[in-house]
Amino acid sequence: PVQLADAFEVSRVKARFDGLDAAGQAAVTRGGELTAMLERLALLADEKAEAADIAAAIGALDPAAVTKDDAAALGALLARYNALSAEGQALVDNIDTLKAAIARVQELTDKAMAAELTAKIAALPEEAALCLDDKAAVQAVADLLAAQNASVKALVDATRLTALQTRLTAMSSTACWRAGWRPMCSPPSSARTPVTRCPA
Repeated sequence: PVQLADAFEVSRVKARFDGLDAAGQAAVTRGGELTAMLERLALLADEKAEAADIAAAIGALDPAAVTKDDAAALGALLARYNALSAEGQALVDNIDTLKAAIARVQELTDKAMAAELTAKIAALPEEAALCLDDKAAVQAVADLLAAQNASVKALVDATRLTALQTRLTAMSSTACWRAGWRPMCSPPSSARTPVTRCPA
């Protein structure tokens, strides 16, 4: 395919074609190829300008200084890069800087989510005071954790959450209900009364 380096030669061919009269132009059997080359050169010229603009924007980045608030802008810049052809992308020689900035934002986002989940787990009732009224709250935290990526999960100590889920499963077992045990909070307020273990 024609490249920007071929622009001068193609322009010479175009000038010679334009110098022909109508009959001469009609006799050129490969005129369509010339048109296609001119269209491609125009596209490549636009891409060259876009690539230069993207490279300049990346050059202004400091991956160590980005914050979570930069996620949208960095994503938009990456989308512009991805929209370039292979030739256009080759003109952006600092794409690794953008990827490093995006990776840093992801790291900060993961740490913030892990901290939020850790706080939510810590805010759940102690196992000794747990009752079935707490099931929805415990499940909500478990669902939130399950929806995270592997990096977030690795940062969260879910030991306590797992213990609470295990305890709730035991509370709602068929054996407990057959034994007439109803482990509901009493009263359902901040003044909790610990629930005794299932008779079964």
